Amino acid sequence: MTWGAGGVQPGNTLWVCGFHLRSWDVGEHSDDEDINIISGITDDARIIIRGDYPGDPGIIWGAHVINYASWGYEGNNTWSIILGLNASPTWYFEDVTSSSWTILTEKDTLQKCKNTPGSYYSPDYQSGSKLYVHCSDNGNPTNRIGSNGAGYRFLLGQKSYITFKNLTIYDSETMRTYPPPVSHIKWDGCKLWYGGVALFRLERGYAYLDIINCDIGWARTGICINDG
Repeated sequence: MTWGAGGVQPGNTLWVCGFHLRSWDVGEHSDDEDINIISGITDDARIIIRGDYPGDPGIIWGAHVINYASWGYEGNNTWSIILGLNASPTWYFEDVTSSSWTILTEKDTLQKCKNTPGSYYSPDYQSGSKLYVHCSDNGNPTNRIGSNGAGYRFLLGQKSYITFKNLTIYDSETMRTYPPPVSHIKWDGCKLWYGGVALFRLERGYAYLDIINCDIGWARTGICINDG
């Protein structure tokens, strides 16, 4: 996608169509799918991103399918992979499609993971450590497991006059609103699910942000205001 001259410019509308879930394959860098959107100029010349094209709604995941290494068998229908980045302990998904997926359950020991279909475990979720997965059907997790982060994300730090309209977005990492200043960003009629600490984290330097008629869910905090 081209932003600016020759592409999407202030006052234009961009429709996101179809299902977008990144597979992080061998040799790919974790930031390959960052979308460095440009700012609009005024309320009458916004960048507008819509997910409601007739017959082809837009669905974007900020999670990624783990394919950057091979899974090793650990016994008891449990498999492991070496984490390529420091990872979140929150939200691991199995068999994600445009309309369905299974949410895996975190366990606090490897043995509990081995005993429980549909679960995962890591000693610390740090790069170089193992992530263990026991699929809900006791099967091989290759090409099946999604992890929050390192997927598609819009870079909104120091941006303004952007509207997201009727777009489905899974994983709070998709909306990266740091660093400030951030202003005049609008989410209207969007579905925003699966956050870590918060789906929206607002700090000093953030102003004129509108969250209107959105379906916000599956996060410890929906909207977090940090005045520190």
